[in-house]
Amino acid sequence: MREIFSSFPVLYTDDLVLRKPENSDMEDIAAMVSDPEVAKYDWYEPMSDTEKIKKIFLDDYEESYREKEEITWGIVEKKSDRFIGVVNLSDFDTYNKKCEIGYYLNRNFWNKNYMTQSVKEVVKFTFKKTDMNRIEAFITVGNDASVRMLEKCGFSYEGCVRERDFIKGDFVDSVIMAILRRDHKRLI
Repeated sequence: MREIFSSFPVLYTDDLVLRKPENSDMEDIAAMVSDPEVAKYDWYEPMSDTEKIKKIFLDDYEESYREKEEITWGIVEKKSDRFIGVVNLSDFDTYNKKCEIGYYLNRNFWNKNYMTQSVKEVVKFTFKKTDMNRIEAFITVGNDASVRMLEKCGFSYEGCVRERDFIKGDFVDSVIMAILRRDHKRLI
């Protein structure tokens, strides 16, 4: 499991490169996290303070990777070389062999199959390079586009977790979806 943290893995899809987020990506990251539509179902309020954005969205990614707690890939569109989103793995439970996937994407790149490509590639990587048996995703109720995207990636709906998260001052329900190693084997 820990070998995925020995050197940052770069992943490729037809249209994308998934790589380590860098300081040079700050402008694109700020454009995403300041967009109310991108932040709508997430824990954070749209923000524009670049120091705060750097701390939360770059420094914390780096520290979490160094501490072997989370791996966050920046999603870069090949044709424009533009940083357009992130996808990450976190909450590694080595005893139960499960982890959690999360993601967000610049709104200008929604509905282009980019997040589907990214999630599929990270799932493939996870099952190939680790002994994880299960990848979970928690989606704030109402984020139907995210649920549909995960279904395209082979995730199954497992239910609703009531008041799982405290988001923007309210407890909110989350849909739980997951893909198992055996589910993924049937897809490839």
